[in-house]
Amino acid sequence: KDVKIYLSGESSTFTISKSDGSYKFVNISSGKYTLTPKNGSYTFDSDKKEINLFNENATLGTDFIAYKKYGYELWAWGSNVSKIIDTSSNQNYTIPKLIDASQEFLNIKTNSNQKIAIKSNGTLWSSSYKGSSFPFERFDINLILQNNDIDWKEISIGSKHLCAMKEDGSLYSWGENVYKQCYVDIVVSNQGPESWIDSPLKVLSNFSKIVSNYIYSVGIKFDGSLMAWGRLSELGDIKMSIETNWFDVSAGHTHILMLKKDNSLWSIGNNLFGELGDGTYESKKSTVRIGSDNDWKIISGGTGYSLAIKTDGTLWAWGKNDFGQLGDGTNINRNIPVQIGTNNDWKVISAGENHSLALKMNGELWSWGKNSFGQLGNNDTLNINKPIQIGTNRGWTSISAGYDCSFALSKSPLGVEDEEIDLHSIKFKDFNETLKIEGLDNIEEVIVYNLLGSKLTSTKTNGNSYYLSKTELNNGIYLIRVKSNNQFYNYKMIVNK
Repeated sequence: KDVKIYLSGESSTFTISKSDGSYKFVNISSGKYTLTPKNGSYTFDSDKKEINLFNENATLGTDFIAYKKYGYELWAWGSNVSKIIDTSSNQNYTIPKLIDASQEFLNIKTNSNQKIAIKSNGTLWSSSYKGSSFPFERFDINLILQNNDIDWKEISIGSKHLCAMKEDGSLYSWGENVYKQCYVDIVVSNQGPESWIDSPLKVLSNFSKIVSNYIYSVGIKFDGSLMAWGRLSELGDIKMSIETNWFDVSAGHTHILMLKKDNSLWSIGNNLFGELGDGTYESKKSTVRIGSDNDWKIISGGTGYSLAIKTDGTLWAWGKNDFGQLGDGTNINRNIPVQIGTNNDWKVISAGENHSLALKMNGELWSWGKNSFGQLGNNDTLNINKPIQIGTNRGWTSISAGYDCSFALSKSPLGVEDEEIDLHSIKFKDFNETLKIEGLDNIEEVIVYNLLGSKLTSTKTNGNSYYLSKTELNNGIYLIRVKSNNQFYNYKMIVNK
């Protein structure tokens, strides 16, 4: 029988053949897919070409939905003194710079001298320790494959330690361990300094969430309980809640934000700038509730300040504000949450050292706060105390505000809403046999993809216009990607002869 498969939003039918209860998909390109029957989901690698549908309580003949797991491009801007953005120089970048166009990244976290990432094939990558020179040369900032496992799910990064979680909830940590921020007492190192773990070491199990900052980590376990280790602040031992109804947590530099399942907001730790949001400037060694609202949805802790999004899409901030990192148009510290503007379409936030990044529902990228190294990405170095949009791209999917630099992921061609792109007056004129591309001062390359993400053609060129012939293409939908001055523009083309 046939099973209906949806790839990249387009419907296609593929034949499956029975063999002892298993069913093989025919003519599906290699890659990771998620098979979703009406009563659950199952992730499989199409290279194996075989899964057992009945083991997933599925009914033969039911419509299934399969999404290919595509990655995203990696971009960065801000301070490059450690060469974390570009290894060929230490030049700072005041606008987003394309670092990797392979469209392989799913998640990225960074500070000023290390970074950690998960790629679309489920593998884990991070920078590595290479020596004791100070301040930055001790790290090789190139991303190195940590092992061959393909089931990594979540990552976090402190000042010098890293954590990663697998899909089964097992937790791994490595890097500096002076304050037991890697949780264990042992040292496993052949090249690092004393109290250093060279590579990912399994330390805990049964976690659903992990975050890190400075010299500590905190996570949520399968049972909804909180667990923290390392050194949060100068407060000494802190008392984490023993309740089991937590669903999200964020690690600030020396304070922690937490959300309960009832959408109430809580905090603990240092409070010198009002970052706990409880209306005081007194640090807390036990959890304290922020206000009485039960409509908090997303949280992000920075260095001495906090950001949050409510269920209605509004943006809120409190704490340290000397560089305008709260975004309220002032430089005044706040010890209770204040609403930032009136917009209600905020989706993702990232609080850094002294600057903030955010994404809107439509994929726009916004920033505010300290900008001395260009970390806001607006082609300037002046601090800004309210959100400003960075460029006009609406394809941003993930952000990470580091110490004085910023990293972000942008959609691959299959995810870009091409009809919304109108940059530099680029025009796509679609004729019966050709597609004319014009309006750019320097067209460098034109790439054609099919809807499965496979690259069909790639043509190097130059000039301010280009004619793409359709005669060699079969009827169908194609994605056209145009490169000009290291920027990319996309167009969805339909061939119907």
